[in-house]
Amino acid sequence: MANSTFIPTPTESKDILMPDGVMDIMLGYESKVAAKVKNGSLVPTLFNAIKPRKLKDVKALLTAVVNGKRDEAEALLKEDPSLGLGKLEEKDVVISLTGHQFNLSPLQAALAVEDTEMVEMIKSKLAPELKEEADRQCAEQSLEGEKKTADEEKWAPILTQRDKLLEAIRVSKKGDITSSDEPDYIATERKGSLVAEELSKFYKLLDATLQEVITPGKRPFNSNLLLEPLLKYDNAKFYKEYFGGSWKDPRALFFVQKVIGYEGIQRFMPVNFVQAHQDWLDETARKLEKNEPQKRGTHFEIYRSGRYETVDFYPVRGRGTSGFNFMIYAGPWGDVRGGGAMRRSLGISKLMSIKNSRLTNLMPPRRDDRPKPPKSSCAIM
Repeated sequence: MANSTFIPTPTESKDILMPDGVMDIMLGYESKVAAKVKNGSLVPTLFNAIKPRKLKDVKALLTAVVNGKRDEAEALLKEDPSLGLGKLEEKDVVISLTGHQFNLSPLQAALAVEDTEMVEMIKSKLAPELKEEADRQCAEQSLEGEKKTADEEKWAPILTQRDKLLEAIRVSKKGDITSSDEPDYIATERKGSLVAEELSKFYKLLDATLQEVITPGKRPFNSNLLLEPLLKYDNAKFYKEYFGGSWKDPRALFFVQKVIGYEGIQRFMPVNFVQAHQDWLDETARKLEKNEPQKRGTHFEIYRSGRYETVDFYPVRGRGTSGFNFMIYAGPWGDVRGGGAMRRSLGISKLMSIKNSRLTNLMPPRRDDRPKPPKSSCAIM
């Protein structure tokens, strides 16, 4: 029972003496708990002393996982590997740097934010006797059946509104979207315009995702939300039709700054997605393929007023914050400008393909519950 994930709650109030240190060894804790239970103690006393510490450590691990802090997560798991399968109290949550709320095990959270490196690290620390519980939690987190349907229903209105916004950009009239021109190239929508109305609706739906608590079977982000508009931006025909065919066109600037960038979709990406951009998307994809650790930085060189400055993506600033109207590229740079069709969609597409493949391999085999066909009494000779 060393490092057991589950602490049995005593069902009787009878005094059950245990040798000094036994419960510490069982649960992976030492002197802090032992000091409270000198010379043997009641099981309820031990349970009440240890449970808050266990919950605190699970919360710390969950926080590290959703914020992409691999080293912190590994250090906690080194002390107690079973924390990877631990759960918070029902009403408790961890809020990530992105603003999303989580109440699920650290292993499930790593799956939810699609951090394959974190998933593999957590699973590698687990004792063999916990494999069955790990597989159960993975299955609980997988988007299959009713959970897949619920996920599709959740994202459908957001994806639909995104497409309405893109169409509003395409048909926008002169003056609906303007730019301050060099050196800052700040895009602005005209109040009361169709673009402004559709953008407001889009932001409202995105912001609402932060109110939902991510529990088993849910995810905080849909990568297609980012990929599909980038495919349009990287397509020569659509680049001209929707965005004027130039990064200086106000429509292209608006798309980069308000739809894709820091004020739009990218602020909702899981932290490990932001880290993948910082390390170059192609490089992160290569490292995942080679089982090498990705970089975990969130600092970017941002183009402001004719020069580059280093800023941290977090904490997330409010929309309209001066100097935070950029989009991060596929590497450690950001820009307020459109930068032309730079094939960013290829980097995202490649990264997601590798992530999906790795996550599929990390999931336990699905049971085939379909009735087996009767054995044939015939044989083909």
